[in-house]
Amino acid sequence: MRSATSTQENVVQPATSPPQPVGTPLPDLPPTLVDTDPPLGSEISPQQGITLYFSQPMQRASVEAALSAEGELSGRFEWQNDSTVTFYPQAPFTPESDLLLTVNSNAQAKNGKEMVRPIPIRFRVAGPLRIAQQLPEPNATQVDPLAPIAVTFDMPVVPLGADASATPPAFTLEPAAEGHGEWLNTSTYVFYPETALYGGQTYRVSINPDLRSAADTPLEEAPSWQFTTASPAIVEVQPTPKSPLALDASFTIRFNQPMNPESVATALHLEGPDSPTFHTTWDESFTTLTVTPDTLLAYDSAYTLNLDKTATAAGGAPLSATYHQTWHTFPHLSV
Repeated sequence: MRSATSTQENVVQPATSPPQPVGTPLPDLPPTLVDTDPPLGSEISPQQGITLYFSQPMQRASVEAALSAEGELSGRFEWQNDSTVTFYPQAPFTPESDLLLTVNSNAQAKNGKEMVRPIPIRFRVAGPLRIAQQLPEPNATQVDPLAPIAVTFDMPVVPLGADASATPPAFTLEPAAEGHGEWLNTSTYVFYPETALYGGQTYRVSINPDLRSAADTPLEEAPSWQFTTASPAIVEVQPTPKSPLALDASFTIRFNQPMNPESVATALHLEGPDSPTFHTTWDESFTTLTVTPDTLLAYDSAYTLNLDKTATAAGGAPLSATYHQTWHTFPHLSV
C-alpha cells in the first residue's frame, strides 16, 4: 500500500515597511495672482497694507522684486505662507489719488515658472474725512427747539455691516441737552432732543476730533458751529378781534413751540363782566391752546385775554412778550 506524503513548501514573506510619504507635486503651470485684500478698486487708507494671494507657492524674493508702482515704492513684506504676502508702504500713499501697483511677470513660482503677464492692481486712496452738511446750518436763527441736529460726512464713518452703536458720537452740544444720538447711516449722525431745547438760546456743536473714516483717515479739521433757537412766542390767536365775539366763543392760541402747560395756566387770565371762569385744553404737541369760558359771555361787553410773559416753553424759556387783547361781544338784538 502506497502511503500518501505531503510536501510543505517554505514561502518567504517579504519584509513589510511603512509607506513612504510622497510630496505633493508642484503644479507645472505658471503662477498668477488670484485675489487681493482689500478687493481691487476699493478705497484704501494711505497707510493700509495690501495682501496678495497667488495660485501656488512662490519664490518670495522674486515677488518682492516684481511689485512696482508708477512712482517710487518702498515698504516691507510680511509673508503668511509661500502663496500669501502683505505689503505695507513705508511712506503713506498719496491721499485722494488713484493708486496703480503692478505685479510684474518676473514673479516666479517655486516650480520655476514665471507669470505669463504683468497684473495691474488699482485702488483709490482715501482723502481726509470732511463735513458735507450741517443741520441746523451754521449761524441759523429761529431754529425749532425740537428740531434734530445732524452732521453728514463726505465718506463713510461706520464700516458697512458694522454695529453703528460701537462708533463714537460725531459731536457734542453746548449747553448740554437731554436726548439721544445715533448713526442714521454710515455717514450721518443725528441727535434728537428728548425735550425742547431752551428757546432763544445759542447752542454750539463741536465735532469729535478723534473721529476717523471707515477707511481709517482722520478729520481734515474738527470745526464747530452754532445756531440759535427761536424764543417762545404766540403766532396766532383766533377769533380775530376785528369781528364781534360770539357769546359761546372759545379762544385758540397757537405757539411757535411746545409750551409748559402749568406755567401757561398760571399766567393766563380772562377779564370781563362777572370775572368769567374758563377751562383749557391742549393739542398733543402742546403748541395749540383752546380757552373755553364756562358760561355764555354777556351781550355788548368787553373781554380781555391776558397771557403774561412769565409763561414758559417746554424748554424753560419765557415768552418774549406779554400778550394782551380785547374783544367785544355782539350787542343786544334790536328791532
